[in-house]
Amino acid sequence: MAAIPALFVIYRYKLKKIDFEPIIFAPLPAFLLTIGILIFSVEQKEFFIKYINYNIDQLINSIKDQPLDEISSRIKYIINNREQFTKTALYLIPSISFIYISFMTLIAKKIYLVKNRMIEPPFKVPFHLVWFLIIGGFTILSNQLEIKLISYNTFIIFTYLYFIQGSNLLTIFFIKKRLIWLRFILLIILLIHPYVIIAIAFIGLFDTWFNFGEKIENDPKE
Repeated sequence: MAAIPALFVIYRYKLKKIDFEPIIFAPLPAFLLTIGILIFSVEQKEFFIKYINYNIDQLINSIKDQPLDEISSRIKYIINNREQFTKTALYLIPSISFIYISFMTLIAKKIYLVKNRMIEPPFKVPFHLVWFLIIGGFTILSNQLEIKLISYNTFIIFTYLYFIQGSNLLTIFFIKKRLIWLRFILLIILLIHPYVIIAIAFIGLFDTWFNFGEKIENDPKE
């Protein structure tokens, strides 16, 4: 799986045999393999459960001496709803594997483009993939956790993809306005308030319809 990002980049940019965006399509084999393991491999599934429970035990041991009122509400929720949390974490592994391979692909792609002095248009999620987000989002209305988790995985994957798209838009805007120092401030804010990721992802999502990137590039004031 670790070699797939490099292979996608080579086939896309060097051999020019595929038109698929590596950041989106290189993680699909790992994503599908993970789903297959969770469905068909009982042994591997039990290993994942033991690993998750082990980490919960480590968390409990690390806070057992702390006063109850100093423990965050999120940690309390995990401890009090351990079984449901374990099940949820288990079925979020496909989206986590997707993001892991996709991020490796993003790095491989940037290294290849910089090394070969190639310039490519900013990353943009194809418009038709929005339907996967819409359809997957509706599964959150289900009363069954297993079906609801389809929505969670969909949300995580598309938040990641649209975050990349939104980040590219902000970078272009900062460069055009000579405000590149704002990137460092934004990075600090992201480390302090991770929810900003969702806000940037919304910028990327709205760009699908409003094409902010083209408007920034064609700004007559520049």
